Amino acid sequence: MASSKEKIAADKQLLKNLRTAEQKLKYYYGVQNAQEELAEALKQEIKRRTRVFTYWIFGFIPVITIQRLSRAEIARIEIARQGTEIRLSSIQNNTGEWKTQVAIYEEQAKPITEECNKNFDAYLSEARPMGKDDQMIRMAIDNYDREKIKGDQALKNEMYMFLKEKLKK
Repeated sequence: MASSKEKIAADKQLLKNLRTAEQKLKYYYGVQNAQEELAEALKQEIKRRTRVFTYWIFGFIPVITIQRLSRAEIARIEIARQGTEIRLSSIQNNTGEWKTQVAIYEEQAKPITEECNKNFDAYLSEARPMGKDDQMIRMAIDNYDREKIKGDQALKNEMYMFLKEKLKK
């Protein structure tokens, strides 16, 4: 059986992995949206067979010019569109994988969250007096007090694991 110290370290690592997976999932969603917009813009350019340019005279007078695309330019745009759609497919796969990973980590973190919600206030009230002597605890509590307005369960879980480690329960 793992010691209490090893269990705390494993739980902290799980919460760190969950946070990382959530950040990667957010990143891939952003990249996926940008690739979708790019693919759509390239499709529209091919469909119109023109390219629109806007120039600004004196910084506030717009001059719009429309350029008719040659067959070679249309072919280059089509190649770029196909490359974008291939990258989009790869990004969608990555997004799906990270979404699955987040779900797995969230499922594994449920017991930590339940324990945290049950015991957090007791740990925090026990740690506050210790914060007068221990600068690390005081800084962590002050940081948590500033950030808790956001209602972030992940932040609360991480703070709970920190307090649990410091109080060695």
